[in-house]
Amino acid sequence: MDYTAFIEKATLQDERNCFSTVSEADVQFLPDPLKKFYLEANPVDVEIVLPNFTSIKLLPLHELVEVQEEYQAIEGFVFATLEGDPVLLKDQKVFIAAHGSDEWIYEPLAESFDLYIEYMMSL
Repeated sequence: MDYTAFIEKATLQDERNCFSTVSEADVQFLPDPLKKFYLEANPVDVEIVLPNFTSIKLLPLHELVEVQEEYQAIEGFVFATLEGDPVLLKDQKVFIAAHGSDEWIYEPLAESFDLYIEYMMSL
């Protein structure tokens, strides 16, 4: 997938949304579905506002290691938050985990990371 259209749409939604590129060496620790996205569209400061006025905060590459430690009880790789709840890649699919409960409850959001990006572009 080419992420150029996503970058353009996110920037049109809010000109403060900012992306950068990174090197292949920088993304080696990421799950495969996230590598190409972060190579082309590292979300330095990106928040996508949804139609219901909630927002998805995509996490920049430099915060991802720390976030995994913060959410170490979660089964998956956290790459974003939705109103403070972690959005994660688990078994190649995208889920949201209910935050603040005794047990993490995973709700599916998309069948793949690219479908999740396409969903955000459709808003």
